[in-house]
Amino acid sequence: MIEIYKAMIEYFDNKVDYIRLFDKNDVRVEGWFKGELLVFFDRLKKQNTIQDYFREKRIRVGKRRRQIDFEIKSKDIANLIEIKAMPIGRRQNTPRNLRFYFTENNNGILNDFTKLESINMENANKWIIGFIYPKPTKEEWSSEIARINDGWTLRTNLEEFQDDYYVAIWENS
Repeated sequence: MIEIYKAMIEYFDNKVDYIRLFDKNDVRVEGWFKGELLVFFDRLKKQNTIQDYFREKRIRVGKRRRQIDFEIKSKDIANLIEIKAMPIGRRQNTPRNLRFYFTENNNGILNDFTKLESINMENANKWIIGFIYPKPTKEEWSSEIARINDGWTLRTNLEEFQDDYYVAIWENS
C-alpha cells in the first residue's frame, strides 16, 4: 500500500494549483479530495494495481454499522480508509487551525481513529489520510500528533512536502 500512497501523493502534486486556491479561499473541500481519490482509485483498478475499491463502505460493528470513506481491495486484503481535509490557513478568519482538527468535534480527526479502531475485521488494514493545507510548521505538527492513540504509525514525513500542503498517512499497526 505504501507504493499506492506514493503514487497518490504524486497525483496530488499535479493538483497543487487547486489546493492553493482552496487555501486562499479558506475552504474545506473534503468532497473534492474524495472525488479525486475516486478517479485515482479507478485508474489503479484499470491498471490492475488494486483489485477493487468501494466508497462509503458500510461495515457492521456489533449491532451498529460504521461507514468508512473508502475500502481498497489489494492482494485479497481490505484496506479501510478514512479521509480528512484540514484547511489551516485561516485566511478568512475561520477558527480552523491544526488544533481544531485534533479534537473530538464533528470535524475532528480523532473520531476517525476511534471509528477504525472499533472495527474488528480479519484481513484488513486501517488507514487515515489527512490532507492538510497549507503544510503546518514542525512545531505545531509535533504538538498535535502527540494526541494520536498508540498503535498508529505515521507513514509520511512533513519535511518531504512543499509548503502548499501535507498528506499525513497513518497506518494501524
